[in-house]
Amino acid sequence: MRTVLFNSGPRKALRNMRAGLLLLGLLITIVSCTLTGSGVDTQQQKSIFPFSCTPPLEPFAYNYDNGPSQPQTLPGFPWEEISSLINLPEYAVIPIYEIQLTRAVGDADEIWIQRNWIERKDEDKRVSDYVVYNTESDKWKVIPSQVENGGVYVDQIYEDRDGNLWGRNVVYVTSDVEKPTTILSKFDPVLERFIPQSQIETIPTHYSTGDSRSSGLDYPSEVLLGLDGANFLIFAHNDAIYEYNPSKQSTKELVKIPGIIALSPIVSPIGDIYLLNHFFDYSAVSYIERMDLYKLSWQSHEFVRVPIHLDVRGAFFLNIFIDKQERLWLDSVGWMESSDSPYGTWYQLQRSPLFTYSTRESGNDYRWRPARVIFQSSDNSLWFRHENGMFALDTIQGEWCWFTTYQSNIVEDSDNNLWMIADNKLYKLALNP
Repeated sequence: MRTVLFNSGPRKALRNMRAGLLLLGLLITIVSCTLTGSGVDTQQQKSIFPFSCTPPLEPFAYNYDNGPSQPQTLPGFPWEEISSLINLPEYAVIPIYEIQLTRAVGDADEIWIQRNWIERKDEDKRVSDYVVYNTESDKWKVIPSQVENGGVYVDQIYEDRDGNLWGRNVVYVTSDVEKPTTILSKFDPVLERFIPQSQIETIPTHYSTGDSRSSGLDYPSEVLLGLDGANFLIFAHNDAIYEYNPSKQSTKELVKIPGIIALSPIVSPIGDIYLLNHFFDYSAVSYIERMDLYKLSWQSHEFVRVPIHLDVRGAFFLNIFIDKQERLWLDSVGWMESSDSPYGTWYQLQRSPLFTYSTRESGNDYRWRPARVIFQSSDNSLWFRHENGMFALDTIQGEWCWFTTYQSNIVEDSDNNLWMIADNKLYKLALNP
């Protein structure tokens, strides 16, 4: 009888096997939960980033009336605070800081930061300058950015292959002066000021829509340093794309772009130029506004619109970026890869709850907004800026990291240190500690 019970047939043996496997799975689950609860990192939990990441505010749902909110958080370790920024001049209010460039100077690096503020004395006016931090001496200096009488200032700087600094000239909206007479200035290291370059005065410096409904939107011409690191590409809106050769002091028109407001231009590794066109139509029954992608081929010299095969509804992207893998990104909406297709192969990014923004606009719901792609570091991480703060993206693992609520550009120096600004302080992250 005992033998019969022990050998009760294949069905019972199968049931016993299933029960054993179930018990084994239960034991594995208990052990895994115990390890997780005790703080032991499993492979799934281990962060791929060297700093702590804030989870989404509301990963599933959020309160419609109040919206998501997050207290201010500074960049965590191993980001380190290096120095406080220089105090603003008297009567300065509403300051804006933009870290724009690092450059090697001897054994040190210089970190160039634009300061932009409203000066309240007899009348309000917008002014700016640059403050420069030296990593070797740990000292700051102030560089004036005003280049012409009135309100004409350098607002963006570039370093050419010979180490010369250049600046784009703009006039601030709050100024009553005329537009700049020339689009570029060159930095004089002896005088420590930017000098306007008069030989390119024929290129338009600004374009205004002149539309009353849009309050006459004003667009300064875009400037881009070419692949050779010597010549400049100048994008004059509703006019043409020009190439400026500083050594020959000559300009050349590449292609006319009537009706195009050229934003976020970029050059691919093979020399193709991509840009966004800010299209809007106020005459339509319902106001139309969108961003179109255009390409100027270096081979055929054709300037064509590139179809965007992505769902961009509710995702008003502003930047395009080409990474080291030659993927063209439209902010955090998606990217295009080169392929046999005439316009590449497109990939849509899943919309992360990290980018749910709390501000309510025009009676609409709290809306998801794409993060703006700004930089790729030497470790291949992509860095994004958003109203919620700063984010890093590992494109191999497909993981986001929200590491601060402060917004800043990010630059990398010659020693592979990343720099950013948070709470009026300069922060550094060593990629190779």
